[in-house]
Amino acid sequence: MNIQYYHKNIDALGEASRTYIESKLDDIADIRPINSARIEIDQIKTGDFHMSVQINCGRDVFFADATTPSVQACIDEIKDELATQMRRKKKRMRDLMKRGARSLKKKLTIDDNARL
Repeated sequence: MNIQYYHKNIDALGEASRTYIESKLDDIADIRPINSARIEIDQIKTGDFHMSVQINCGRDVFFADATTPSVQACIDEIKDELATQMRRKKKRMRDLMKRGARSLKKKLTIDDNARL
């Protein structure tokens, strides 16, 4: 997985924060394989952190952002949102496949009076 970090108004992101972020991204990689991730971290004037994450999974792109007092709280909120988006997409694709299969089965009739 290719992870790109961008930070603004922060000197450097600590190694502990990086490993925590990567562990959370590995947790959601179980839902769908992640090709690349773009993480933007910004510290605003009130002292809170604003984080936005964009994940590319093949042709699908998922995005979430959060503003909290700590970086760990940001990634926890973002992880939940991204997991929800990925599950919805996965469920939608599965439902469309089943609906198409049902439609195809209805069209396959041996006789007009017969039903499969």
